[in-house]
Amino acid sequence: MKQFIRWFNDTAPNGKKEIKKEHVRAAVAHLYFESIHPFEDGNGRIGRAIAEKTLSQTIGRPILLSLSRTIEVDKKAYYLALEKVQISNKVTKWLIYFVSVVIKAQTQATQSIDFILKRQVSLIALKNT
Repeated sequence: MKQFIRWFNDTAPNGKKEIKKEHVRAAVAHLYFESIHPFEDGNGRIGRAIAEKTLSQTIGRPILLSLSRTIEVDKKAYYLALEKVQISNKVTKWLIYFVSVVIKAQTQATQSIDFILKRQVSLIALKNT
């Protein structure tokens, strides 16, 4: 865990070994944490929180998406992607999978925000009639 934390801090924005591609850093951070698997339970949730923290660090504010919600839709694919990369140590397919999850999470967040805004506009219109 000490090595992971050192890597995480060193690869952060303005770190000694900054990784500029935030999606790549988030995918690798999640993979590293899952591979270390420091807890008996909860590693997936913490790993996804670490990935979200990684994405947030790059933009300098919290992100408005949920990787966990997106992964829950097809958890089998998530576990399969993790298993494959941990067996082979070839991360390209993991990166492709993980970035697709981030994109889906962004799309879901956009749809949720649009829904909430439309609902608020409708409520305001009803209130003013």
